[in-house]
Amino acid sequence: MHDGDSPGFDHMVHQAEGILIARYDLPLREAVSMLRAWAAEEGVSVPEVARGVVDTLVEHREDGHRGG
Repeated sequence: MHDGDSPGFDHMVHQAEGILIARYDLPLREAVSMLRAWAAEEGVSVPEVARGVVDTLVEHREDGHRGG
């Protein structure tokens, strides 16, 4: 899944996939589909959606929330 050329693209997208897999107990294929669907729905790139997923997790952890 390569919808962007920015540095760190693969890392951020794969990190977001892992978050979705862990949080929703999904197989990888469904996590990828979720990211793509959200990107299409919002009219943004998959890396932008991935950054949002990762940033949300980081914000929750900084606020003292753990787990999913």
